[in-house]
Amino acid sequence: KWTKAALNLLVFSILPVCGTEITLYVDNLRGSDRNSGSADAPLATIERACFLLRESGRIEVVNTGKPYALPYGGPGKARGLNLRRKGTPDKPVIVEGNGATVSGLARIPAGEWKQEENRLYSLPFRPMSNAYKSYRQANCWLEGTKIWFADGKEAPNCRSEEELRRTPGGFWWNKSASKVLFHLPEGKRLASLSIMLPANYGFYIRADHVIVQNFVVMGSWNDGFDTGGNAQNA
Repeated sequence: KWTKAALNLLVFSILPVCGTEITLYVDNLRGSDRNSGSADAPLATIERACFLLRESGRIEVVNTGKPYALPYGGPGKARGLNLRRKGTPDKPVIVEGNGATVSGLARIPAGEWKQEENRLYSLPFRPMSNAYKSYRQANCWLEGTKIWFADGKEAPNCRSEEELRRTPGGFWWNKSASKVLFHLPEGKRLASLSIMLPANYGFYIRADHVIVQNFVVMGSWNDGFDTGGNAQNA
């Protein structure tokens, strides 16, 4: 017995790979990546839509008010929205955001943290920030951009290990060691906290004649929008 989602996926899989303009719909509230991507059966993630995109196709993203995000991939395994299907000068690939927000923040599973001592835990962290790579005067994350979040709230940004030890719930980026440290508050468990920090990037255009428009990107581990390889007319 075929489910509706399975039938949708089967129909989509037998469509021609090239030469057929297809609009894929994405909705992170009512969609599923097991769907076909039609208006009635939208996908849940932009990542899946980028994978299924056809030449000169279109992705229509619903602005649900909830940021589009990806799960944590692990150290050195940042995930992003890679656009590899090309368009043509007359019919470019179009990714329409309708004002939706893409977030590079990801929830860090409790098992990824390494206990350093007592209530101090560490995680490999080396964001692709050119400014921080060249700024050698400080061994910490500078004030101005909030990137540490615990249970949906901004967490303290410490500028030294000494300050971290005095700040339960705080974070310190030891840039020289390429890791971030977290001071777990007394009475709390890592598994009970929702800790989020930049772990993924935004759009990477890797093909010719691609338009990405009307998005907001926040908290990206790398660029929010970029091109890769020899992509032309992006």
